[in-house]
Amino acid sequence: MVKHTEDPELDLEAVKELRKLILDKITNGDDESVDGFHPKDLLRINQDFWVTNFLVANDYNMKESFKQCWDTLEWRKKFGVNDITEETVPPNYLENGNVYIRGEDVEGHKLMFFRIRIYSRGFRTLEGLKWFLLYWFERSMRAANDGQITVVLDMINSGLKNMDLEYIKLMINILKSYYPNSLSYILVYDMPWVMSGVFQIVKGLLPKKVVERMKFINSKTVRQYIDDENMPYEWGGLDKYELKFEPEVCPAELMEKEEVFENNNDELQENFNITNVTVRKVHFANLQESPMSDVSSNSQFENNYGDMLQLTPAETIVFQKNNNNEYFGNVEILNVGKKAITYKVKTTAPDKFRVRPSSGTLSPNNNAIINVLIQKNQHTLPVNKDKFLVMCMPLPDESLTNEEISNIWKEVNASSPVEQHRLKCAMPVTTAIINNLEGISDYFLDSTTVSSSNIVHSSVSHNGTKPTSSHTQQHLQVTVNQLSENVHNMQQQIKTMQSLQWITIFVFIMLSISIVYILKMEIQNSNSQYCIDK
Repeated sequence: MVKHTEDPELDLEAVKELRKLILDKITNGDDESVDGFHPKDLLRINQDFWVTNFLVANDYNMKESFKQCWDTLEWRKKFGVNDITEETVPPNYLENGNVYIRGEDVEGHKLMFFRIRIYSRGFRTLEGLKWFLLYWFERSMRAANDGQITVVLDMINSGLKNMDLEYIKLMINILKSYYPNSLSYILVYDMPWVMSGVFQIVKGLLPKKVVERMKFINSKTVRQYIDDENMPYEWGGLDKYELKFEPEVCPAELMEKEEVFENNNDELQENFNITNVTVRKVHFANLQESPMSDVSSNSQFENNYGDMLQLTPAETIVFQKNNNNEYFGNVEILNVGKKAITYKVKTTAPDKFRVRPSSGTLSPNNNAIINVLIQKNQHTLPVNKDKFLVMCMPLPDESLTNEEISNIWKEVNASSPVEQHRLKCAMPVTTAIINNLEGISDYFLDSTTVSSSNIVHSSVSHNGTKPTSSHTQQHLQVTVNQLSENVHNMQQQIKTMQSLQWITIFVFIMLSISIVYILKMEIQNSNSQYCIDK
């Protein structure tokens, strides 16, 4: 049984010094730098083990520890990390239960499982995954009472199509930058050999200390880290946990800490000389401003989920044919804000489409269905270059007439609080085409031929249910993009191979000529010597 002790020994002098640097900057800094720090984060500064984590992660380098600690405080303030709940995660990101917290390892650290085979690259935006990961990291920290956790990557029946390097880089960057010394182990269970190259890249992204804690385990070695009681049943353990999302239930200790926080809030503000500590609610769209600069962002995410309006589908309207041989599409809009809004729909091709309704109002938590119909005399024209713009802004008074609302839109300018969502257009694609594209894409991605039995049917999700047309279209779009990129790479490789072949042929010819010349000279020399001897 493997044991390691990573609960850092407290260096009280270093802890006091780092705490003093932080508190001095808070109390003596300008209002802008400290305004909005969450009281819970301010309380963390008084926790020795929380401060010590930054010192340990930076080998007690005071300058680096202070910088990382301050960056973490500002990051938590900017994105309202303390206020993350199930409601702030984009819809449908939690439903399949591919991440869950359950049980403990042999050292008593909470286990956070990632079922890799359930995740499919391309079905989630990177910005959505940021919010998803933040929710689970915060939840795991609460479950571990801000102690260490063990992350378990369950690789059973997974393949390259389940691996997303950008997702992994995002996870690593968040843990490395804002949750220092929070990992007890990273356990990788039953990793397929085809993943070896991917994990070599992953190791290069991790700090040396974390690489030392990454362990590759299988059914023979897993009990060194997880006992039978906490081990999943399919691994040979006793835990028959059903994969599903379960809302967080705060334990009694956490509720007690919340009460302490509430009781000490006034004293906290007085001690830190801060009179305007505010708890700022945030929305998913705020994450597009993330300081994680080394992680590429999805520039289209602003279209998915805004402060006021949520759209379904989020990116592309896929037109279907009805009984009258007309092509139509629907967009559901939902007011996710706390105020009534007015919305307006525009298109780049007003002569091609009929939109009903093209404008209106929505009360909080209410929705509306926007119907888009391609005009009969336009249905033969391509729509892939056409776009829709759904705009909304707060409604100053719900009793306004339609004419007054129309006048508001006429007076919109650059300073108006208008939220915009852009939608692309696409015609329906047959299942056969999607299957073929996915099969070809998997061929290039896996660098090996896959049989038809291994190709996942695009119209059926992992749990056996049919996804929406928007998900199918998004999957298709991602697959086509991947296919195009890989075809381009293959073309470049072919050109390189052709060049190498020509070089090889040239070298072979020159070598052949040299050999023939040398043999000829040898023969001539032999003949000459023979004649002299005669």
